[in-house]
Amino acid sequence: MKRLARSWRVCLRHLYMWRQHAGASLAGNVAEPLLYLLILGFGMGEMMDRSALPEGMNYRLFYGSGLIASVAMMSASFENLFGAFTRMMGQRTYEAMIATPISLSEVLVGDAMYAAIKASLASLAVPVVLVVVGEPVSPMILLGLPATVILAFFFGSAALVVMAHSPDYGWFNYYITLVLTPMFLFSGVFFPLEIFGPYAEAARIVPLSIGVEIQRSLVLGQVPPMQSIILTLTLLPGLSWLFLRLARRKLQQRLIG
Repeated sequence: MKRLARSWRVCLRHLYMWRQHAGASLAGNVAEPLLYLLILGFGMGEMMDRSALPEGMNYRLFYGSGLIASVAMMSASFENLFGAFTRMMGQRTYEAMIATPISLSEVLVGDAMYAAIKASLASLAVPVVLVVVGEPVSPMILLGLPATVILAFFFGSAALVVMAHSPDYGWFNYYITLVLTPMFLFSGVFFPLEIFGPYAEAARIVPLSIGVEIQRSLVLGQVPPMQSIILTLTLLPGLSWLFLRLARRKLQQRLIG
């Protein structure tokens, strides 16, 4: 518990520093999904065949429900790529923290917690925008907040591994282009996974697909698939733990030797 408390202190430190820019950050989190919904939902959505979508959904609601999970992924990833790298190399915050009783592992868990909180706040803006544009969002979407936090923590932890191995900001483009972007495009955000045919079941264990299925079900007021719930409670936390250990091992070499 003491280790978790120290990690929470790290998270609180980051939230305290972020408070000065919270307004601009949250405004951007509302504007971005609104633009996507206007362009894709009201534009391309008018050309979509609703028979290909789940019953009771138009394309705006279909895409918007997937956007909840993808915003969590992108927000947590970018925070622990660019933000954490700046704290490590530019501001030397990591070195200052590990000079105290706080360990490197606790710093990394705190960073992942901070990214998860920020990303979850960003994701909450999406259903708000959906309601504003008149889409029937079920109140059950609030039950998806724990799943959003777990998903964001996972992607924040994965980003820390990339950050730990990157010599400069330019290296993040490999991860963004080769991992995050394909996941964003092929995890059911833009079109149903059934399009993949026999590969649909394999696509459902992709981390972002897990989050998309949970949020899409809750938007409709339905219970999410049991497979997605189990994977959220087992696979994502397990991989998060592994990624944090890998990040700690690399940063131990970089910062301490």
